[in-house]
Amino acid sequence: MGNLLYNKSSVAEWETVLQSEIWEFSKERCDIVPALALSYIHLPSHLKVCFAYCALFPKDYEFKKEHLMPLWMTENLLHYPTEEVCQQYFDDLLSRSFFQQSGKKEETYVLNDFAKYVGGGIYFRWEVGQTEKIQKVTRHFSVELGYNQYFDGFGTSCNTERLHTFMPIGCLNISMSIYELFSKFKFLRILSFAGCSDIRKVPDSVSNLEHLRSLDHSLKRVPPHLGKLKNLKVVMNSFSVGRGTEFSIQRLGELNLDGSLSIGELQNIENSLDALEANLKNKTHLVKLNLEWNWWRNDNSTDSKKDEDVIENLQPFKILKELSIFEKLGDIKIKTGCRMFS
Repeated sequence: MGNLLYNKSSVAEWETVLQSEIWEFSKERCDIVPALALSYIHLPSHLKVCFAYCALFPKDYEFKKEHLMPLWMTENLLHYPTEEVCQQYFDDLLSRSFFQQSGKKEETYVLNDFAKYVGGGIYFRWEVGQTEKIQKVTRHFSVELGYNQYFDGFGTSCNTERLHTFMPIGCLNISMSIYELFSKFKFLRILSFAGCSDIRKVPDSVSNLEHLRSLDHSLKRVPPHLGKLKNLKVVMNSFSVGRGTEFSIQRLGELNLDGSLSIGELQNIENSLDALEANLKNKTHLVKLNLEWNWWRNDNSTDSKKDEDVIENLQPFKILKELSIFEKLGDIKIKTGCRMFS
């Protein structure tokens, strides 16, 4: 409220705020906090749109801004799609108390429940036991599941085929057919399976979602032709190098990786030159990288030389914010001549 009044310079504007009918709301009639509702009414339109997107998240949902801001950018909610503008939008909403800093974790924020009142039918958050159908105008969908709860698909409860966002929240179990999801919704832009332990791989048909802009999932294998989606950013917290083509380090080369990535089982790279094809030096949206070797590998001079060559050839992006290199039974010795540190 202080921020709202700070931007009102005349007595008449202050009186308009004072005389607003919103102050007549009572807790018996409505859960909305009048001061917050009034602040929302006076928000600039671009901030209203960004906050409305938060209707997908439950009350007291803890999040990091690095998770929310890319969603705004992917959905083209910004007047100017730059990280600087996105950061300014976030800070503006934070200063107006639409977000609050969490006292539990550093750099973590909490969302209040007001967003659900402004989302309208465009943003739909489904909870277990809910009978309300997804409306035809719905474009963004999230499902909130607790422990030992399941979401087994849309069935007849969905009246739209033009979803842009599919986002399970807090999911450990989601038993719906992913094939059903891909066949029903051809216009998906944001697809998130973060935290969905039941989903171990994404079908190859994901490559047919030509509108897809963001895929958040730790892929056990990279589906063929995923790289043809040139506007797609892939968030995959971990990737394990395997012996087959679908698990090779080269498959990372075709992906536009975003956020943080941990590459494990690097001892499975047979030829250190294969690491060049991961093309990490051009992954400009990758900010944190972890490289891991498994402890059971043969510890001999040949392996050590190959490890150094793999590190040298991976060549991560020069302005990477954080790089960790280790094996499960001790740190790998890195020669000072590695180009990525020069």
